Amino acid sequence: MAKTALVALGGALAIWAGATFLLWRWQEKLIFFPRPSPPDVARELSDLEVSVAAADGEMLRGWMHPGNAAAPESDCELLVYFGGNAEELSANVAEDGVRFSFPQWYVNYRGFGQSGGEPSAALLRKDALRVFDEAARQTGIAPEKICVMGRSLGTHMAAYVAANRPAKKLIMVTPFDSVLNIARGRYPIFPVRRMLRHPFDTLAEAPNVFAPTLFLLAERDFVVPPKRAENLIAQWRSPHTAIQIPGTTHNKMDSPMYWRAIFDFLSPEKSGA
Repeated sequence: MAKTALVALGGALAIWAGATFLLWRWQEKLIFFPRPSPPDVARELSDLEVSVAAADGEMLRGWMHPGNAAAPESDCELLVYFGGNAEELSANVAEDGVRFSFPQWYVNYRGFGQSGGEPSAALLRKDALRVFDEAARQTGIAPEKICVMGRSLGTHMAAYVAANRPAKKLIMVTPFDSVLNIARGRYPIFPVRRMLRHPFDTLAEAPNVFAPTLFLLAERDFVVPPKRAENLIAQWRSPHTAIQIPGTTHNKMDSPMYWRAIFDFLSPEKSGA
């Protein structure tokens, strides 16, 4: 019996060790889901193309939508958007660009769309600052007049930019406190703190963000556990508003209430507090 138990224990440990190795080795495939730009959409948007040279020389490619003068007024003069971990941004340009009265920058992460390179937490953070700075330089718009928006994984990049640049306002759609905390909840039997190469610790940026912030939460978010967003919001220091959008999920946030909340937050009469 003792020998059988030892064999069983040894087998379980071997399986655990193998699973630990695979999680460590292939974690990028669990975090990042790069997608190419659809060729037909890219051709349609060719006149709007912009590019940013990353610090390591990789070219990041995306688009600047000029905005729609008939859209609701805003005190933002430019929006810089950061997408989710599987979000190729050409669709955002085509579908959302006309919703705003001001220009918007949608630059794909490295490895996504037509952007070169491979994604990592450290590189995406550096790239986010580069994109913001280039957006300001190429448009001639002062950083303090630029609003920043992020969705899901992009909320980390948006918060990182707002913590390091004088952004006017910040929109966080389906945010989280850290990927490390999400991973701990999903894989409680593994040493994720030691394994994880991409912690995306948004909570660490909270003390340095001074821009008024809008948090938009999905009513049924099965990707980011509610407590991960709640923990971030509870420790956020800048003036902020949190709104849960009824009938939404993590990947389906588009609704009239969602857009009303954004336009109200960005309106010249709204302080954002």
